[in-house]
Amino acid sequence: VLDDALQDRLLHVGSVDFFLLDENVPLILGRLADLGLQISTDESSRFSPVMDTPRILQSKKYQQNEDLPDWPFSPWQAAKGKDILVWTGAVEHKGFGHDWPVVKTRCIVRTSPRQLLDFLMDSSQLKRYNKMSQGRENVFVLQEGVDTTIEQSTYGFPGDARIMRALNKPKLLPKTIETLSMWYAKHVQELPYAYLVVSRSVWENSTGTPKQSNRLRSEMLLGVNLLRPCADGCELTTITHVFAPGVPEMMAKRMAPQSSANMVREI
Repeated sequence: VLDDALQDRLLHVGSVDFFLLDENVPLILGRLADLGLQISTDESSRFSPVMDTPRILQSKKYQQNEDLPDWPFSPWQAAKGKDILVWTGAVEHKGFGHDWPVVKTRCIVRTSPRQLLDFLMDSSQLKRYNKMSQGRENVFVLQEGVDTTIEQSTYGFPGDARIMRALNKPKLLPKTIETLSMWYAKHVQELPYAYLVVSRSVWENSTGTPKQSNRLRSEMLLGVNLLRPCADGCELTTITHVFAPGVPEMMAKRMAPQSSANMVREI
């Protein structure tokens, strides 16, 4: 049931902005954001360091934990300098895609969290850091503006929410991979200069089949970008959990960590 304040705001929506919005959307987006924040801040043994990360974490500069008085999540393995930290893990439930790799990366980007957020949300910039990209477009904007508060929202949730279609063409696959995802960007709890972007695949119908026969529909089980202000600019933590039909599972497990590392390196 919609509360009185939300019902009042809905009565003042312009006809050009009217669309069918399930009353549970604020709850769904909130829980998606909570899940993204929980996984991206999970520093437990659930994630194991891979690639160069074990060696990096044994180096002298990582032997003393950094004090982060303005960051409420502890313990926290902060990235330093130009290092790119990579971990792999798994989801904690048995369900669709649970056996596909979950990759976490962390690095420093020398800009502010807000500037990086705007860069990541700008589809025209995507090809600068994703070499496989064939473009990304807004399919539908539910609510625009990451600074939107619950009080300002027509639909009762804070932040920016939109559905976007992205196309990628890996070199080793004959078809283009299409992803149709809900993106939700908001401030991290009460931290005004930290941001969270979560994404999850959505479907047009029960089959979710792309219209073009030369495309494969992959599923973004969960994507997260967590942006934390730090002394050198912005610390970026990413979570990538993707199911891609047509890609052998063993190949995905081998390629996913390197692909995620390459992506943040280009950023």
